[in-house]
Amino acid sequence: YLNERYAENDPLLTAIPTLDKMITGPIITDADPALGAGDAPVNIVIYTDFTCWYCGQTVTDAIKVRQQFPDKVRLVHKDFPNADKTFKSYQAAIAGRCAQAQDKFWEMGDLLYKNYNNLNQTLFNSLAKDLKLNQPQFKQCLTNGATTALIDDNIKEANALRVSGVPAI
Repeated sequence: YLNERYAENDPLLTAIPTLDKMITGPIITDADPALGAGDAPVNIVIYTDFTCWYCGQTVTDAIKVRQQFPDKVRLVHKDFPNADKTFKSYQAAIAGRCAQAQDKFWEMGDLLYKNYNNLNQTLFNSLAKDLKLNQPQFKQCLTNGATTALIDDNIKEANALRVSGVPAI
């Protein structure tokens, strides 16, 4: 999805283009949680927020589509919470990424969507325990800030693509 028609008009300036001028679609990497084969001909990319009930329903529907066409469809998650790191939507995105580090992203995501109106650190730890995640590793991940770069990159990408709300497919 690189914009191949991008060109700086002034040949005497070495301008650094902004992301919105460089891309025309989502950037899919191995860092993105995905269900399905990487070479699937169809990628359903969903920008979502765990505080959004409709997002949970949209992801559930997309999973059903992927189950109907397992060899043809891959589902890719993109975080698009509120950019304020103190908001529960951002904290829930961190919890999802911390579960991803232990190969339980989709299970955690399902539980986060089911509890969309009751998200907090106590709940994240309880859900991690229910999923039998390594508790010390999960708790350290929640606080060490290592996953925020992934979430911030998703937010920047969504903004560059002019995603104005969630869910966005």
